[in-house]
Amino acid sequence: MSQVQTIALIAHDGKKDALVEFVRINQVWFERFALVGTGTTSGRLATLGVSIERLSSGP
Repeated sequence: MSQVQTIALIAHDGKKDALVEFVRINQVWFERFALVGTGTTSGRLATLGVSIERLSSGP
């Protein structure tokens, strides 16, 4: 049985646009992984149609 690997996608406010664009360009590659991210970043990435688990930010 194969385990799905997980990638956490997190970006500071000034880099969110760059991360969204990076995932958009590489979306097919990212589809083979389970994705998690913090609140705002996850929301922005979800607009691309990627499946991402939204986690809380901070300690």
